[in-house]
Amino acid sequence: MGATNFPHLIDPAVIRPGRYDLHLRMDNPDRGAILAILQHALHSETGDFQLGPIADQLLGLSAAQVTAMVREARGLARRGNEELSQSHLTTVSSRVNRQLDPAVLWRMAVHEAGHLLIAHELGLPMPIKASITMAGGAIDIPTTPLDSLEGASGCLVALLGGRAAEQVVLGYAMNGSGLGATSDLALATQLAFQMHFEWGLSTQLSSTCRIQDAGNLSARQAEIIEAELQSKQSVAVKIIEAQKGSVMKIATALMKERELNSMQLWKLLRSLESPVDGLPVVTEDASR
Repeated sequence: MGATNFPHLIDPAVIRPGRYDLHLRMDNPDRGAILAILQHALHSETGDFQLGPIADQLLGLSAAQVTAMVREARGLARRGNEELSQSHLTTVSSRVNRQLDPAVLWRMAVHEAGHLLIAHELGLPMPIKASITMAGGAIDIPTTPLDSLEGASGCLVALLGGRAAEQVVLGYAMNGSGLGATSDLALATQLAFQMHFEWGLSTQLSSTCRIQDAGNLSARQAEIIEAELQSKQSVAVKIIEAQKGSVMKIATALMKERELNSMQLWKLLRSLESPVDGLPVVTEDASR
């Protein structure tokens, strides 16, 4: 038996059949699991605890961090010679995972709603989960091992949907779409590169190595990718403009629940307006 926080660093020989046959991925707990962890950790306490807001604030943390927060709250109560109370939990949880301004949380909800709405309109796989936490928003959409030009183009539009939703609903986009190597813009740039220069989904059939950063792009590649992203951004904006009310509905649900599972998302997305007519995924750019 073995465990690691860095599975990508494991030598494939270690996990080949006959050695570690069963692989289990342990993600951070969802909201329901955090509530269960808190209830278990507080089973011996007699206070009247409101754990829902605490669970909302702790979304995105590991199970170990959640239980450590309860231990720290107990220590805070002991130092004050007091019974553990809601105020101790609130104080420590705010220190562990800083509260965000409601306006920031709303922007995050609108951003994630843009991704969800466009993924739904373009027929992408149903998301497994969507959440907004103090550390940011996240959507888990299943991927497929093979993709067509239409499917890859749809994914590209969906990646730009969060930024488009900020522009349409809130008037302007902030820098969250481009923060880090796993940001929307970084992933969109990588996907556009693969469509044009790796996967043979454009006029170029020779495959080049994956880009690591923008500095590895030639001037020609950068021009083609930028044109592709600008085109898909325009499609995303048009869809959001036509379905602004649906984006608001999704964002409101995210603000209320903070986390939506696949069944909740299915019901929510099924309740939206009919799909947008006349806005097919733009694929012409990939043929340049």
